[in-house]
Amino acid sequence: MTDAPAPFRVLLADDEEIILHSLSELLKESGFDVVGAAADGREAVSMAERLHPDVVVADLRMPGLTGLEVATALRESRPEVPVIILSAYDDVGLQLAAERIPVAAYLVKGCSSREIFAAIRNAAMSAVPAAPAPWAGL
Repeated sequence: MTDAPAPFRVLLADDEEIILHSLSELLKESGFDVVGAAADGREAVSMAERLHPDVVVADLRMPGLTGLEVATALRESRPEVPVIILSAYDDVGLQLAAERIPVAAYLVKGCSSREIFAAIRNAAMSAVPAAPAPWAGL
């Protein structure tokens, strides 16, 4: 038995298959557990509700729901799951909109893998645990 912590469970969402594949491989090679990859926002919300990831990394602009809409939906259904936005748009207005939701981080595509890893770790470690069911412990 090892004392090593379990890897963080990450769900990815991006409508560009090459981005999904590349990011998934990068994270897996670095010890993260990629539990799913969604091609659109609606699929991302559904998968997050089913797979219980520690963190969701979502593209800003996707069909179905945008990354910001994914974050908003998950604040309602899975508030303990932080969302990181990974966007091609380095736009202050979008970053402010993301902060108001709030999201765990807003990263611009092309940032270093170190920044992505740190954002995932920070988000997962600072996530609010799910509230226990009212009947738990009875």
